[in-house]
Amino acid sequence: MLFRSQEAVNRAVLNLLDNAARYAGTGGEVRLSAGIVGEMLTVSVTDSGPGFTPEALARAGRGLYTSDASRSQEGHTGWGLCYARQVTKDHGGELRLWNTEQGGGAAELSFPLGE
Repeated sequence: MLFRSQEAVNRAVLNLLDNAARYAGTGGEVRLSAGIVGEMLTVSVTDSGPGFTPEALARAGRGLYTSDASRSQEGHTGWGLCYARQVTKDHGGELRLWNTEQGGGAAELSFPLGE
């Protein structure tokens, strides 16, 4: 599979990892996994943080949305998930967000294979 912009896809994955590390906090856990599911390449990031609020699940991925206003002071502006969503969409895929059974957050980028 060729991505139109490998650099953009790499940045999208790094944005997910950065968000996960911020929310997992010191001593927390972040997991990265990738695989092929059907005709899609998936890249998933999970963390052991508090998970997404219902509002964050509904609004995350929209520009300048952050669920914690204080985080913008730490360099978190709300563009990371928006960027990841747009890059994935530009490549014919999607970004999914959910909370894990253990209570942490999960984000998955999926890209169609075969182009």
